[in-house]
Amino acid sequence: MAEKSIGDTIRDASEAIRGLLRGIALSKARSIVEKCSNFKIGKTGETLEERFAQPDYYGVYQHIDTLYSSVFQVDVDDMERDLLLKYITHPKCDNMKDGLTSHSDTMRDGAEKYQVYIVWND
Repeated sequence: MAEKSIGDTIRDASEAIRGLLRGIALSKARSIVEKCSNFKIGKTGETLEERFAQPDYYGVYQHIDTLYSSVFQVDVDDMERDLLLKYITHPKCDNMKDGLTSHSDTMRDGAEKYQVYIVWND
């Protein structure tokens, strides 16, 4: 059997890490969804404090937390999609439904960090 190239090894390691981080995000979301009364999943290039202060969340939800973060916008887009595919039909989910997807937040280009977050009420 031929040895893997360095590029293949790095790609494999990257996919393994991405899978691990996806599992952590799903586990964290599951633990919140189990105990909350309602929730919404989103993504942002803002800090959580900035996002939570917006009119659609301020005074509407009690909590916000990061499920996943990356310096790459595409990674956050993919993670939000994966989480919404899992939870969009959940009875506690407040995301706007459009078939099996959601109307996603737009994110500013050039943010220092992008995040997938969950907001919820006890």
